[in-house]
Amino acid sequence: IRAEVAGFSVRPESGQFAYDLAEDVQTMGPDGQPVQDLSREDVQRHRGRTSLPEGAVYPFERVLTLDPALTPGTYTVRLTIRDMVGGGRSSRDLRFDMP
Repeated sequence: IRAEVAGFSVRPESGQFAYDLAEDVQTMGPDGQPVQDLSREDVQRHRGRTSLPEGAVYPFERVLTLDPALTPGTYTVRLTIRDMVGGGRSSRDLRFDMP
């Protein structure tokens, strides 16, 4: 899963601007119930600095390793990025089919 995050808040730090983004992943099975092995809050934190006071973009990439024994059907992955500086959050749903 690849995504670019934009519109997050930054704070002045050491002559640049610091950002702090947290990534959550939730996967729902064909029955609409969460798949625990493919769901987790705070999968990763992305902290860094940019020279831009606004308009910075951060690329995310997440690999899901799927068990071929999963129940056939349509799964939904919800990727949520939380802006730890400004308090905002944004989610996107992606669907895929297991044969």
